[in-house]
Amino acid sequence: MQLYDKLPGAGPGKAPRPQPPVDTYEKFKVGVAGYTFAQFGIDTALATMEKSDVHYLCIKDFHLPLSSDAATIAAFHEKLKSKGVTGYAVGPIYMKTEAEVDRAFEYAKRVGVKLIVGVPNYELLPYVNKKCRNMI
Repeated sequence: MQLYDKLPGAGPGKAPRPQPPVDTYEKFKVGVAGYTFAQFGIDTALATMEKSDVHYLCIKDFHLPLSSDAATIAAFHEKLKSKGVTGYAVGPIYMKTEAEVDRAFEYAKRVGVKLIVGVPNYELLPYVNKKCRNMI
């Protein structure tokens, strides 16, 4: 009798149950909300993250305004990169109209992230869902 024969539903002539994926030894990742640094500039935020060995930032619009152009966004990403930080999301972004939802999605697209920490009004959830499906 083999070890897997002792598992429920297994036995001679039956395939063993699926095994868990191989451990990749990937470290647990910690990101920080940009809002944590609401009272500080991006340089202080990055210095604090560097001291804390945190490498992921949810980008808040007071550090990178929603109206930022491509050059400003590129410079912001370079600043993050120089400190070993990756912007993994934008937000939180409050959305009270469809136009604000559109603006948030366009911002995320320009910034180059695939995650929005959004705070849409409840009645906008179907519209947000539609926008998500169209982003795929």
